Amino acid sequence: MSVQIEGLTAIVTGGASGLGAAAASMLSAEGAKVIILDRDHEAGDAHARTIGGRCVTTDVTDEEAVAKALVQAESAFGTARILVNCAGVAPSIKTVGRDGSPHKLPDFRRAIEINLVGTFNVLSQFAARLTPESRTPRMSFSGMPQRPNPPATMVIPSDKTPSRAA
Repeated sequence: MSVQIEGLTAIVTGGASGLGAAAASMLSAEGAKVIILDRDHEAGDAHARTIGGRCVTTDVTDEEAVAKALVQAESAFGTARILVNCAGVAPSIKTVGRDGSPHKLPDFRRAIEINLVGTFNVLSQFAARLTPESRTPRMSFSGMPQRPNPPATMVIPSDKTPSRAA
């Protein structure tokens, strides 16, 4: 089964770099009109220009900012039918420091806020904008960086599992 991507509008969070940039490039190569949502406007805009897309600077954890970004994306290329959630952080912090100090909880909270809450925020608002007739299966995914983790580092896989929109 093949999916027709050509001509559809796609939103890629975290599309300025890494997996998000690769997804944005692939979608563009397949003929999609790509909108990158990223907090790094300079890198996002540079990548968007190379693939013929657009970049909207936003914070995926901010409901109001995401709502505005989706309106901007829609005004540029029409209602998006594809969402790829790649915005995320993966701090490489030891669970216990060399001096015996514990991992700082704010770093963990920041990762959960961006990787889990941000993903849900964008997915929920994206799905709500679709009409019942245009609600087709979509996949939202995110990925962990492919680098070795130092001993005693914390990796947060629970917030990086695929979620399917209704």
